[in-house]
Amino acid sequence: MNVARVQEVLAVNVRRLRKEKGLSQVALSRATGGFVSQATISTIEKISTVSVPGSDTIVSLATALQVEPWRLLVDPDSAVARLVDSLMSMDPSGRELIEKIIEREVATRKDR
Repeated sequence: MNVARVQEVLAVNVRRLRKEKGLSQVALSRATGGFVSQATISTIEKISTVSVPGSDTIVSLATALQVEPWRLLVDPDSAVARLVDSLMSMDPSGRELIEKIIEREVATRKDR
């Protein structure tokens, strides 16, 4: 994924989540404690930034929007998002089993 695609996904996700929460850009800025200005939110949503905002900005927006930070950077229709959603909807024992399988697979690949 290139920077332009990250900017696009970030813009769409921030706008979508902000609207789902019924927040204006000003209200979202306030929800970040003023850490992220309304002007910055507007710039992010317009996909007109020269670079992707820093991690502090992304974490602050995610916290205000009540989502994990990675949710702002991943297309909600992507396989990754669907996989995580499926994993999180499992009961704890099923989730633990899947996590062990993944850990084993990662360890096996590192040994190659």
